[in-house]
Amino acid sequence: MTVPPLGVADLLPGAKPAVTDGELRVPSPLDPAPSLGSELGVDLLVKREDRLDDLGCGHKTRKLAHVLAHARAQGATALVTAASVPSSQAVMVAASAARTGLRAHIVYCGDVQERPRSAAGNYLLAGLLGADVTWHERTAWDRWPALLADAAARLREAGEVPYAVPPGVADWPGLLGSVELGLELAAQLPADGRETHLVTAAGSGGTAFGLAIVAALLDLPWQVHGVCLGAPPAGVAQEMARQHADGERALGMTLPGPDGVRLHDGARGDGYDRWGAAELTEIRRWLAQQRVLLDPTYTAKTAVGLAQLVTGGVIPRGARAVFVHTGGSFRTLEGAPALDADLGDLVRRPATGS
Repeated sequence: MTVPPLGVADLLPGAKPAVTDGELRVPSPLDPAPSLGSELGVDLLVKREDRLDDLGCGHKTRKLAHVLAHARAQGATALVTAASVPSSQAVMVAASAARTGLRAHIVYCGDVQERPRSAAGNYLLAGLLGADVTWHERTAWDRWPALLADAAARLREAGEVPYAVPPGVADWPGLLGSVELGLELAAQLPADGRETHLVTAAGSGGTAFGLAIVAALLDLPWQVHGVCLGAPPAGVAQEMARQHADGERALGMTLPGPDGVRLHDGARGDGYDRWGAAELTEIRRWLAQQRVLLDPTYTAKTAVGLAQLVTGGVIPRGARAVFVHTGGSFRTLEGAPALDADLGDLVRRPATGS
């Protein structure tokens, strides 16, 4: 037995569900992962948000559906976002703009980002979809708010009505997409009273917070774990507090607070958009055991976090765990220094056999 399917407006009166015109394949699958779960020591399920759309943009596509509806209602003529080269969000923003007749502008920046000498992967897709681009090479990632504001100001001077989409699609009403995700999981998981640990990436914290809202309002036996990717737990908690205040203001109702999310700091490695041996190990393990591709910035770090939570006893061995695959695809592997080095060695390795 499961929880009957509910819509966002059923849970949050006053919320206006977005119309996606069949763009998303919902519900996204909830796949068992017995082999990988056995290796990790948990009863593992994988929520495949990466299969929502043909471009592999994943969970942010749910969020953007609500943001796009809000942008159009505000009279926006252009979407502008900040991203790194491998970003699926850049592709998603460009694709959504093209689909609805809006202009797309992408501000590329980041500590280790350099403009590619040739277009490939997600960078190529964003260009093929007609996005305009501003570059800030090797610029501290935490400068993105000012860089995004500057790009929006230049669009206004050119006569456009820009709508800023922050990394993570964290601003209201993007949170509604994560609430939708939680409602889908509630309808897919057995309502057997068994404690379930939900593990997801926590860049802005919005995905984990949306899941925690559903768990609290439906009184579900869920533990929601957010694996920090760049900012430490204090920074993510601050961002979730802002999302909480924005949501209450927009809905005119009291929402459960973000304290329902347990944030974990052990998988950040060298920080956002930087990866190494730990992420590569998980990419290989998930590909071999589950035939699932992880991206090094988000889902591979989340997989590192899942393994740490189990070995550290935070998630008990044998417990039911849901890994939320928030998206990303093989294209996001491009430009990863650790992967380039490893695969470069593979390319140079002498062939065997006759």
